[in-house]
Amino acid sequence: MASHIQGNWGTVGKIQDTAITKDEQEGGMFVTDVTAKLNLVNIINGEGSVTSHFKSDNALLPCLWIITELNDCTVLMLPSEY
Repeated sequence: MASHIQGNWGTVGKIQDTAITKDEQEGGMFVTDVTAKLNLVNIINGEGSVTSHFKSDNALLPCLWIITELNDCTVLMLPSEY
């Protein structure tokens, strides 16, 4: 959870490695489908969601999705729930 909050989104990427164009910032999901870019656009605009995906070597929990709806809540999801 700490990594997600700090901008490390696991397999999605890291905030410091993500760059967006003016068109991507203004158009959001209408001009890009790259999750890291959408995360950054949503953070800058203060709306939407931020998604992380973390993989694990644990057979019982092979991966975990973390989705934060900005100004609302954060949800942890297992692969079967996503």
